[in-house]
Amino acid sequence: MVVINPAAVRLTTASIRTAIRSFKETLPNLLVSCSLFREHPCQYNLYTSVMDAGSVDFTDGCCVNVNLSSPLVRFKRKAISTIEMMFAPYVTDNDLLLQTVPLNSGVPDWNASEQFFIPKGKCRVAWTPVKQYEGCMYTLMKIVKDGWCDCLTPLVSAFLPWKLDSYSDVTRVLRDTGTPIQGRQNFPDLLQPNRVIAVADSVSSLLRTPSELHVRPLVLENSESIVIEDEVDWFQHSAAMEMA
Repeated sequence: MVVINPAAVRLTTASIRTAIRSFKETLPNLLVSCSLFREHPCQYNLYTSVMDAGSVDFTDGCCVNVNLSSPLVRFKRKAISTIEMMFAPYVTDNDLLLQTVPLNSGVPDWNASEQFFIPKGKCRVAWTPVKQYEGCMYTLMKIVKDGWCDCLTPLVSAFLPWKLDSYSDVTRVLRDTGTPIQGRQNFPDLLQPNRVIAVADSVSSLLRTPSELHVRPLVLENSESIVIEDEVDWFQHSAAMEMA
């Protein structure tokens, strides 16, 4: 099954053929078109306000909170190495950011700290530390779009190829090598789905979440990834036409 977005007016037949050929060669459940970020999210910062902070003990189920009216409802082990943390739904009117710092013999392991983005309407996080820990400290922050905020927080997530340097709260380093990211020359490769074309083995694969599937990317040129949905998209399309 091949699905093409009719608003992707610059998609070429050559790319459609490439998508079908790549799907037949690799046989994933789903192949989706992607493009490089025009502005790499490694540079992004988030305005946040602290909602809750505390610590949890993985061994006896103890939870110690800074706020008496903590939104942390419970946590449990989903598997031997996975911790699930659940928050009260009333805190999810905004997107949230959860920062975890595992504890080893009561000492924070800052090198293993992680951040998790929690979209609005969600209240559950599954966290798999790199090794067994006895507990963790956590900070739950609300992402603020307007008004007062407590701090400026770099965009870091356990699912992204960079993390914060253990000796700095602003310096990003590559997760695999520890190399400091000092400019565009150090930006890791990162793709974003662009909603231009998808090839699937069945209708059900289009309806399931990507984590349940074998998904492969098809990288398109930025000019082909333009989807015209508003005046700004039309301006980008017109500019690309003039430069062609």
